[in-house]
Amino acid sequence: MLQEKPPYYRIDDTLILGDHADPRQFYCMPLAPRFVTRADGALEVPSFQLIKFRSQTYSGGFADFDVHLGLTAVELADVTAALKSLAGLSQTPLVSPLPVVDGSVSLMLFGHGDQGGDGSVFVRTARHAAKPSLYGDNRAAFSVELDERGTTVLEQAMHGELSPIGVVYSLDYLALRPAYHVKLTIDWNRVQDILDTSFGHEGLFDSVQIQDVMERLEEERAIVYEVDTFIPEDDETGTFAQRRDAAAARARDMITDAFFESSLAPLREEPDGWDRAREVVSAFAPSRSTPSGAFAYRRTHYNRVDKKRLDVDLSERTTVRRTIYPQGHLSGLFREFGAGLDPDRLIISVDADDPWFARRRLKVVSQADFVHDPVRFVTASAAYGTTIKTVRLDAQHTEAELSWPSALADGAMVQPVDLTFTVDLVPADDGERPGRLSAPSVRVLGDIVAVEPRDLFAQEPIPLLTRPGFPFDRYPHIDVRLRYDDPVHRVRQDDVVRLSAQQPDATWHRFLVGDPAGPVFAEITYRGADQRDHVLPSAPLTAPQVDVADPFPARLRVAVVSALDFTQVERAWVDFSYDDPAHGVHAEDTVEISEDTPVVRPFVVDRVDPRAALVRYRMTLLMRDSTVFEGPWSTTLRPRVFVRADLRGHRAVTLCSPADFAAKGLERLHVEARAEDPVAGLSFADAFDFTGPGTTGVFEFDFVDPARDSYELKVRRLFRNGLSEEQDWTRFDDDAVTVPATT
Repeated sequence: MLQEKPPYYRIDDTLILGDHADPRQFYCMPLAPRFVTRADGALEVPSFQLIKFRSQTYSGGFADFDVHLGLTAVELADVTAALKSLAGLSQTPLVSPLPVVDGSVSLMLFGHGDQGGDGSVFVRTARHAAKPSLYGDNRAAFSVELDERGTTVLEQAMHGELSPIGVVYSLDYLALRPAYHVKLTIDWNRVQDILDTSFGHEGLFDSVQIQDVMERLEEERAIVYEVDTFIPEDDETGTFAQRRDAAAARARDMITDAFFESSLAPLREEPDGWDRAREVVSAFAPSRSTPSGAFAYRRTHYNRVDKKRLDVDLSERTTVRRTIYPQGHLSGLFREFGAGLDPDRLIISVDADDPWFARRRLKVVSQADFVHDPVRFVTASAAYGTTIKTVRLDAQHTEAELSWPSALADGAMVQPVDLTFTVDLVPADDGERPGRLSAPSVRVLGDIVAVEPRDLFAQEPIPLLTRPGFPFDRYPHIDVRLRYDDPVHRVRQDDVVRLSAQQPDATWHRFLVGDPAGPVFAEITYRGADQRDHVLPSAPLTAPQVDVADPFPARLRVAVVSALDFTQVERAWVDFSYDDPAHGVHAEDTVEISEDTPVVRPFVVDRVDPRAALVRYRMTLLMRDSTVFEGPWSTTLRPRVFVRADLRGHRAVTLCSPADFAAKGLERLHVEARAEDPVAGLSFADAFDFTGPGTTGVFEFDFVDPARDSYELKVRRLFRNGLSEEQDWTRFDDDAVTVPATT
């Protein structure tokens, strides 16, 4: 058995330990791990393989290698020869691997241990058995997954002297070693002299006296007693300590038994079976360390002719469990490159994207707006080779992935996939539209294809906008009827959109399949607050927008201003009349004025022609004495009418220049206007100059006598040739007069 006993030999980094029984038997343990190699001609090829792989999704490398703690035949022969010389053996020693009973092995690479790194730096993971082979050369196998950088660094490091791969063994073996040693040396001359002096007289002595004399013998070195312990004293080694103490006690008893005897022999019964068992147990139990009882000294004379000393030597060996840690960075692999080993034999580059293992994948993504578009779902069918797969996309599942086993052509994957899709539509609430639309087949070469239902139809937004300042007080609601027909594609839309002050704008969508089949027709109905509706007939839209404007943008408003003394006047009425025969507009209204009317209502008329602003009116007064006065009919172009007690009439006359102003060679027209009511003492005059066609002027005057509501005009014509002519005063009674270019 292997024993821990000097000398220890270390030859070429190999530890040598001897055997306890056979002097020729030795055990060896290399102190540094190395690669396992195999002979290939003159080369020793390491058991190492670096696989570099790359793919579109994952790249890195695998380093697989075997290590051991063995010696080659040549190295073992060298160690044996050196050991024979160092140990001084006459015969060749027998060298065997160190027998181990248990152990483990661990790896260090790029700063990471057995479990590899965190998956992000150099080492992704490391795999190996927790224990080596535990016999022979203690071979261990490792497999390490590296990332891209770790693979590159390891490949470059293979050309150096020292590898970054560190291996640490932890091996347990059993060895025989001394447990304790008890040695007793007695000088009989001195011992007998001291005992004769102490106990030579007659008498009995107890054990205490004998113990005192024994201590004196040890102090005077007549008895030399030595006990050596070679293992630590703890709970695990308690049995060895007991046996050591028992051996020491037996050595002490030898002296007592040699010089003393018991004074009275105790009565002794015949031993039975239990007594014999107890004697057997006591034989292995610790004996007393000092004599006990009463003793009588026995004078003994030893013949010391041949021997004057007594040496007692007791010892015991025990088996211990030891752990050894051979460790180091591997090297042999990298030196082989310099000896002619081709690195390509140990390094393999792999393209992991083999098209045979790949699958043709296609992600189909729906671009449908399921919230705003009338789309229920989209059904897509994809054909790869002869295999067709179909997916349905809806609001909850907007994308799907299809895959097929790859088809190869000339070593490459066939890419084309034929795709078609159909769109199922939500039924229309009003009108008609198709329930399903189908798209033609398209060839897809990429990995992602977007399915756009808007390629089959369109939702053309047509906004309905009310103009700023729209009179919602007069037209609280506006109904816009929109119609669109496409018989070829079975589309018919007929919708009414209502606008109001709360919702002044809206959007209507025209459903199109392909190009528009025709225009959108719009009909606008203004719902009046006075229950009178105004309808604009249906007409095609010239632009994709409906502008809802005031149907009467040139609305005429004439305010009534009271200047009455209500202490005399009880109330008054103003009768208004408006006529536009060219556009068929006629309006009449009566405004009442009294002291109890805080705000006088104006006269309002929805006119079509903003230039038609002439309003006729007449005032009637009811006095407090019940007298009624009625004024003449008057006209005005002003935005207000003053109601006075004198009931004067008022007239506004529009004077226009001739349209053939330039054709007649006119340079300027000078027109003078006058009106008189001599009885009322009223006289009005004004003058106007017209320098071109389309210019106007307004002549206004008051009167009391209805017969004096006419006026006179005097015209002077100035021509570009320097000539001039004058037309004398001429009486007119029209509300509008176009001054002629010639007389």
